[in-house]
Amino acid sequence: MKQTEPEHNGVRPAAPGKRPVIVAAVDGGPSGERVLESAGRLAARTGAYVVVAHVTPMFSVGSVDGEALVDLHRDLEFAVLTQATLVLDPLSVTWRLDVEPGEPAAAIHRIAERNNAALVIVGSCGAGLWVKLRRLVRHSVSTHLIRHEHRPVLVVPPTPRGANQLSGREG
Repeated sequence: MKQTEPEHNGVRPAAPGKRPVIVAAVDGGPSGERVLESAGRLAARTGAYVVVAHVTPMFSVGSVDGEALVDLHRDLEFAVLTQATLVLDPLSVTWRLDVEPGEPAAAIHRIAERNNAALVIVGSCGAGLWVKLRRLVRHSVSTHLIRHEHRPVLVVPPTPRGANQLSGREG
C-alpha cells in the first residue's frame, strides 16, 4: 500500500515532482491584502506555488462603453498585480496572475481546475448589517465556493475596523 504525504497546514501535497498550487482570489480591494498574505505565508511554509486569481467584472452592454470598460479592466488588473507584488515578493514565494472574465465563483472554480489547485483562498465581506442585506440581493462568492467547490476553501475574514493586523499599523 502506497503512503501519501499528510496535509501540511491544509495544503495537500501535489503529485510527485510537482509543487502544490494555492489559488488566491482577489479583486484589488482591501481584503485582497489579507488573502494574499495568507496565501503567501502558507506557500512559504509548504513550498506551494501561488496563482493569484482575478475575475474581471461583467457589465451590461448599455451600462459602460467599450473603451471605458477596457480601461476599467486594465486599471483593476494593474491594482491586483501591484497588490500581489507588494505582498508576495517580500515573502519570496513563486506566483503568477491568472485573469478570467465572468461570474466570480464560476471563474475562480475554472482557475482552480485549470491549475489543479490544492486550496482556494478567498476573502469575506464581513458580517455587518449592510453585508447581510447585500447578500439577500447578491450571493456571496465565498459561500458559493464553500458549498460547491470540491477542494478545500479558506475564507479570510476582513480586517477589523480601525486596525491593520497584517502590518501592525492602526488604520
